[in-house]
Amino acid sequence: MRRLLTKVFVFMALISAVFATVFAADSKRNLTLESGKPLPAGGKAAPFSGPGLGNKLLGTAYVNSNPESDRPDIFIQYTEHFSWKIKIVYYSFEGNHSDGRAIFGQPIYVQHDIPKKYTPKYLFQNNNNKVYCIWTAPGELLYTTFNRDTLAFEKTEIIKFANKTGKQTSPVKLDGALAAIRHNEKAAELIFSVSTGNYMGEQAVRMHTRGNVFDPYDGAGIWRGELPKAYLYAVSTDDILKGPFTNFRKISLDSQPSYLNHGWSNTAVNLGSGREKDFVSGSVLGNLCYYRNTSKDSFIPEPMTLIPGPDGIAIRHPTVNPSPIAYPNHKTGLSDLLVSCEGWFYYYQFTGQFDKNDTPVYKLLGPALQHNADLTFGTLPVINVVDWDGDGKDDIIAGNSPGKVLFSKNIGTETTPRFANPVEIKTDGKAISIQPGYRGSIQGPLEARWGYTCPQVADWTGNGLPDILLSSSVAEHLLYVNMGTAKEPLLSSGQPLYCKGMPLFGTWRVRPAVGEINEKMAYIMLDDQDQVHLYWKIDNYNLEDGGKLRLTDQNYIDANYRYAGGTGRLKLQLDDWDGDGHKDLLIGTMLESSVPSKKRGFPSSLGNVGAMPLFLKNSGKLDLRGLPIFEKPQVFLFKGEQIRLLIHSCSPVASDINGDGKLDLLVGEETGRVMFYAHNDITLSGEILSNITPHCEWQKTSVDNSWHNNKNWWRNTPDSSSNATLGENCSVVLTKDKAYCKNLSIKNNSSLLISTNQILEVAENLTLAAPAHRNASIVVDGGILKTSDLLIKPSDNSRIIIKEGSIVTPKNISNKIQQYINESLIIAESTKKITLELDRNDHVVVSVSNI
Repeated sequence: MRRLLTKVFVFMALISAVFATVFAADSKRNLTLESGKPLPAGGKAAPFSGPGLGNKLLGTAYVNSNPESDRPDIFIQYTEHFSWKIKIVYYSFEGNHSDGRAIFGQPIYVQHDIPKKYTPKYLFQNNNNKVYCIWTAPGELLYTTFNRDTLAFEKTEIIKFANKTGKQTSPVKLDGALAAIRHNEKAAELIFSVSTGNYMGEQAVRMHTRGNVFDPYDGAGIWRGELPKAYLYAVSTDDILKGPFTNFRKISLDSQPSYLNHGWSNTAVNLGSGREKDFVSGSVLGNLCYYRNTSKDSFIPEPMTLIPGPDGIAIRHPTVNPSPIAYPNHKTGLSDLLVSCEGWFYYYQFTGQFDKNDTPVYKLLGPALQHNADLTFGTLPVINVVDWDGDGKDDIIAGNSPGKVLFSKNIGTETTPRFANPVEIKTDGKAISIQPGYRGSIQGPLEARWGYTCPQVADWTGNGLPDILLSSSVAEHLLYVNMGTAKEPLLSSGQPLYCKGMPLFGTWRVRPAVGEINEKMAYIMLDDQDQVHLYWKIDNYNLEDGGKLRLTDQNYIDANYRYAGGTGRLKLQLDDWDGDGHKDLLIGTMLESSVPSKKRGFPSSLGNVGAMPLFLKNSGKLDLRGLPIFEKPQVFLFKGEQIRLLIHSCSPVASDINGDGKLDLLVGEETGRVMFYAHNDITLSGEILSNITPHCEWQKTSVDNSWHNNKNWWRNTPDSSSNATLGENCSVVLTKDKAYCKNLSIKNNSSLLISTNQILEVAENLTLAAPAHRNASIVVDGGILKTSDLLIKPSDNSRIIIKEGSIVTPKNISNKIQQYINESLIIAESTKKITLELDRNDHVVVSVSNI
């Protein structure tokens, strides 16, 4: 143990030395904190992070850089929250780090007016210096050309993309990654990823991650849904810009799928003589996969192998969904890999070596870099501001969605902070890394790599050193004891906290609030009813149940209006914001939070406004149990406007970060950045809340649950004027024998169950209007569904499930039958005649005839 301590002390000393040299602040850059803006990174070059939550590499091109002497620029796309518009940016190459990593500049936004149904997938540059981007929709390739003068992508051509087998032609789905192996200026192989199906499986009515009967695992702990498998396919063309595309074929072996998906991007690679046209794909769960091409003028790969690191072990990327593109090595010109994923972009260098399986060996150099970057901590950071290393200056400790805990040292001063590039905090020589695995996440094995670490830093043990208390996606509560010194912190491995002999339990992804109240150490979290709950410290690892906290109106404090995966997620913090000597409660919320009441709370009652930091003032009074009583929540305002921060939870802390004697507000937001709000720009608003806008509606009946088998909100008699909408994330059971409405629309992630002896009549239109990649479903299990028109908008997973003994009778259906994609939008579990037809708007009209 003593030897281990010595090694860690040396490690921390080396880190300090690195901070003082490599990450020294750039004297030419203005690093003054700007209120209402993200904290800047303190070094000249910092980890590269895109502007959105899911940033996807499209490809490389020489736009500002010189192909004779420089390396290429990169293009990235992401989806803007709330508008759901696809944004495209490019970053100029600006230099090389000493270890070979590329350094990029600031984002330059690219305009386009491409319809939403298309997604940009693959960008390339021809010898004529023109830059092209291929966009996809089901059965279509849309080509655009980059206009350097207007900084815009302009539409040039649309090509139908279908698989012809004999006399049959079926559109290709094209929802996965797309790349190309180029033979010359025109001839190429297009390679694309296709997934086998629906993650939730056929049990859609029970598989909504926000429903209160969500039951993801069976009695043996096995996922009730499916684990889709993704395979690579290819087509050949003599002209990549015009087609036609022939020789449609499956590339992946049946025995070598990628679970869930191949990531957002795949890439052709040049690994030297005889390997100029090989291929690399990513995977959701973290592997990089190699395909050795045996052909000079086609793509005929050997079986897939996993790419190893220098240690000979298959690479497991630091975070979820690694999606590679080839990036030329600055010395050899061979293909290094630039990898987008959740959080930072990473850089892998091709070592020039191959392992015993003839697979290229890649070395992870670390994050790609950016000049004049924002300080980022990976996605969904959960921040703490604390003097971690005893130098009198506030540093930042942050968790993130990949499950790490990071340390950013303040290399500035007490009044002018500058933050070094974050490094992982380690215990027992290994980085803290929470990984839920197959069973650990509420939302299923798709989230096996999302740890959602939520650290709280406090002197829990009372030895004068900051410890870390941590919860995460697995909803455990762990203590990492600081066994080092003030200047050289050293953490033990994480050990669970207990209450009444049971490991402390509650809802997931919650940052606990920790602090001294009335000379006792308090631990505040969300309990199993998703309400704010206080525990008192007995000793370092044991807690006493203090009870639920109350407001001055005697009500408990709810967290969310959703269930299952929609619970938890709050980021709690004790700080005396108003300086009255009593610790107030700061709460970071998400889009679906509803504090302090499921029926009436922030931010839900304000509409679709996004995550918000809240202030709950400590009234200064204690209840009969000795617990503090808090006033109703107020919203933080920045220069008179509500602070709204995208969708996922934000993490607020109060800190005098600039040393002016006033508490400022810092808030971690989902893209990885830390927003700074100066004290003088902050006010509070006790916004008057109305009841929550119904998230599941029927005839405008207000409801507060996502599961409605006890709600009387179906019409009992025919009514030609009533319209009904199942809003997002609803799982609804029809409980009346007969129900009627004029029009019914079911939106994304929502489902309706019609059971035996139940009848639902929809006088006009029944629409499953899910956007792409979202589930909308109706399950007819022994019941009867009558409607005039049944519309399913094209999407991955919208479906009708008809089980034995059920009847579905649309009236107005054309006799013309067309085949629509080689994939079921309807699942029939008994003998029925099913016909599909595309209408003028490319909606799928479904007709089901009973036996």
